[in-house]
This record gives sequence, C-alpha cells and structure tokens, in this order.
Amino acid sequence: MDNIALIINQIVEYMGSFGVIVGFLAVLVESFIPPIPLGVIVGINMLSFGNIVGFLVSYSATIVGCMLSFWLFA
Repeated sequence: MDNIALIINQIVEYMGSFGVIVGFLAVLVESFIPPIPLGVIVGINMLSFGNIVGFLVSYSATIVGCMLSFWLFA
C-alpha cells in the first residue's frame, strides 16, 4: 500500500512541476483512448492543482477531446 501512495505522490509532483498543460493533455489523450480511466486522471488533476482548478482543467479537456474525436471520426 505504501508503494501505491509513493507512485501517486510522484505523479502529482511530476504533473505539478509542468503545470496545467500536462493535466489537460492527459485528459485529452483519454478521450481518444477510452480504456484509460478518466476518474483516476481527474483525481490526480484535482490533487495536483486543487479542487476547482483541477476540475475545470479536466472538464474543459474532456469537452475539447470529445469534440475533436467526434470531428475526426464522424
């Protein structure tokens, strides 16, 4: 269980050091590859950037990713 907490802390530090763009791109990639769990990415975004900013980044990236995938595949 300590290994999982260590991995989550490393991911949060990595995403926090690069800023909101990494969180946005992670959710955007998830829109094109559905087996990736969205809830985990949103949770990590919220841990990295706070509840409000993390949610807004995830929400906006989900909308943009869904629109892009619709335009590409429809």
